[in-house]
Amino acid sequence: MNSSGYCNMFLQELRLEICDSIDELVPGAHYLVVECCNNLISLSILTGTERLDIWDYDNLEILSVASGAQITSLHVCNCEKLKWLPERMQEILPSLNKLGLGNCPEIEFFPEGGLPINLEVLQIINCEKLVNGLKEWNLHRFPVSKS
Repeated sequence: MNSSGYCNMFLQELRLEICDSIDELVPGAHYLVVECCNNLISLSILTGTERLDIWDYDNLEILSVASGAQITSLHVCNCEKLKWLPERMQEILPSLNKLGLGNCPEIEFFPEGGLPINLEVLQIINCEKLVNGLKEWNLHRFPVSKS
């Protein structure tokens, strides 16, 4: 218990599936999965989440993350209307080391400022517009793995 008499409890995992609407996400879930919430157009992620998976959003256009978020792993799949990742990703997601994008055909480029400096794994599947902009990714700063 803290000094106010309340226990500090953090959820290890929170899954939100097939939701008509979500006004605000609960901070403190280390692993957050948001799936099949087709009526959402935007989604804001609060602090407290370390791993975030977003799946099967037909109408999601805007994804934003609170400054100071400690997300280390972000996977976004089957979000066909999503056009861009959070702005200033390098600043607001400094802990991000895994980024996976799948079937997000409208994403054309990474946010201004580039990818977070600690990124170790980048997986892109079926994101044709993004892959077509490969020259602008500024990937030369990453070491080449010889395995």
